[in-house]
Amino acid sequence: MAITPHLPATVEKIGVFVDAPLEEIVSTVEASGLTGVQLHFDAELGLPAMLHERLGPEVRILRVVRFGAETAKQCAAEIAEYSLNPHVGAVLVDSRMTDAAGGTGVPFDWDEARKAIFENAAARNRLVAAGGLTPANVTEAIATLRPWGVDVVSGVEAAPGRKDGAKVREFVRRARAVG
Repeated sequence: MAITPHLPATVEKIGVFVDAPLEEIVSTVEASGLTGVQLHFDAELGLPAMLHERLGPEVRILRVVRFGAETAKQCAAEIAEYSLNPHVGAVLVDSRMTDAAGGTGVPFDWDEARKAIFENAAARNRLVAAGGLTPANVTEAIATLRPWGVDVVSGVEAAPGRKDGAKVREFVRRARAVG
């Protein structure tokens, strides 16, 4: 919460929420000055509308789907459903892991995901690739998937929960070089 007031206005400040109730999300966004919310859980379909009602339509709402080759059709169906929701601004595609909600540092099969969802996504949809991205593989991920955006956490850490400035700069440099 202490860092967001010091960030440039052009930087998105997205809060990641897992199994959080509406009131907790709203109070965190308001206290932290977040510009967006990532719903990293199977939240009720009406939650994005409730968030926009409470926080305003300028707050970006991201839904998350967890991709695995065995769940490709389910992911495509979820993305299609989210694309119909005017309160969902983007869909983050992460790795499917049975023992974690996200942040595993494990990439999904980009070729399978490209065929199953990234090539077939509705034009309105904004797909964000996540899951196991690092400075070493972000260019390949972008070239394969052609996502609207990329998301990185553990791939630029010096230690769990501690970012490495050089890795962050290299990740951004390589991601921008592809586009």
